[in-house]
Amino acid sequence: MEKFREKIASIRAEADAANARADEYEKKYKELEQIQMQQEHEIIALTNQNKHLEEDLHTAQEKIESLKAIEEEDDDLKKENDAAQRKITLLEQELEKSEKAVREATKNFREADVKAEHFERKVQQLESLSFDQEKKVEELKAKIIELQSQLDDYYELLNVSPTAEALQIKKAYRYFVIYHPDKNKGSEAEEKFKQISEAYQVLSDPQLRACYNKYGKDNELAPEGGFTDPREHFQQMFGGDAFRNIIGELAVGEMFSDAQQEGLMDNEGTTKLKNKEQIEKMKRLQQERIDKLADTLIHKLNMYTDTKGEQDDIKKFQESIKHEAEKLKNESYGIELLHSIGGVYTLKARHHLGIKGGGMPSIFVGFKQKKHIVKELWTTVKVAMDVQQTAELISKAEQSGMNDSEKLKLEEEIATKTYKALWQTSKFEVEATLRSVCDKVLQDKGVDSKIRTKRAIALKWIGFIYKNTEAEKSALDIQMKAQ
Repeated sequence: MEKFREKIASIRAEADAANARADEYEKKYKELEQIQMQQEHEIIALTNQNKHLEEDLHTAQEKIESLKAIEEEDDDLKKENDAAQRKITLLEQELEKSEKAVREATKNFREADVKAEHFERKVQQLESLSFDQEKKVEELKAKIIELQSQLDDYYELLNVSPTAEALQIKKAYRYFVIYHPDKNKGSEAEEKFKQISEAYQVLSDPQLRACYNKYGKDNELAPEGGFTDPREHFQQMFGGDAFRNIIGELAVGEMFSDAQQEGLMDNEGTTKLKNKEQIEKMKRLQQERIDKLADTLIHKLNMYTDTKGEQDDIKKFQESIKHEAEKLKNESYGIELLHSIGGVYTLKARHHLGIKGGGMPSIFVGFKQKKHIVKELWTTVKVAMDVQQTAELISKAEQSGMNDSEKLKLEEEIATKTYKALWQTSKFEVEATLRSVCDKVLQDKGVDSKIRTKRAIALKWIGFIYKNTEAEKSALDIQMKAQ
């Protein structure tokens, strides 16, 4: 690698020297052009002067002829004739000098023209040489990039120092969310995200990181069971396995992933479904997800619905949910997910219970629920548009020219906004899924209305606990209101 860099430096030095010589030759060429222009002006002036001298000579000759005619008649005319003759002699001498100057100027002009052509050829040769050298530099750069991609350092991929703490590595991984294929459709984004994900999985594991620091990158250096899929690993940042039984597999990115695998991208690069089979497949997978989550939620609610509903049963159920919330809040985006899930559970439970459950009429709860959906939809669209506008701003700024510090600042801004957009999209999708899950649980005709009512009451308790879980306080201290 060092030899390549030295080679590039040498070629660049030769190119700089060639450019300097070209600039010097161009300067001399311009000076010769100025001299040439001056000489052209002198030639024109001398030509004009020669023309005037010829006219004066012609006039003098005519005057001599006139004087000769009257020479014998007047001595004064003779003297005048002698003076005119002397003037003619002087004019002839001036004319001879002028012609000599014209010949000299013409000679110099031709020599300057020859030198200019010579310098022009030199400049063209240097430009050709410089172009060839620049082409070689670009080829070497391409080779270096190709080699570098095979030797990428995990710390360099995440842009952290080898002494970085675990929290810094986690923050760096979040920054590189800009390369997530769901938000970056570039041809290199998929591979870049895989490399970054691999680096994070190694450096976030203390034992693997220690081995990497000691022995470097190795094909055998991988987590137990191998590296996880980048999308699967990325999902861990939004709840992870702890929330999987509550929200299921996040669907964000699956549509793009399927389209990429099956070649369903149109010429403009936008995702396009081929036919109804693809739509049916997506619906089937989502329905399977809803059915599975509904069964899991029913099993959880059964801890209360299968009891007689006495105070000890209620307390035992609520304490179980509090312990669960206390554990879930420590996951990535745990608090945010709990509040989001709790909001859906609460609204759905109140909508089902209505006035009979001591709350507002179902129609008002339904209106509140729709208002929340519209608000979340607008927020999701807004953050996506914000990311797009920031990306366009970076593109325009790069075209107009920007320094590295400004570019880094914009890249950090778009990384933060992209991560926010991914979270908001995931949140919106999770809430939509959970609303369908709740509908399936609370509208289950396979059980009687009393069981469905007890499910709604238990669901309302879960929603209250989830919504009131805080990072700084224990969920076990949550005081339940009269439900």
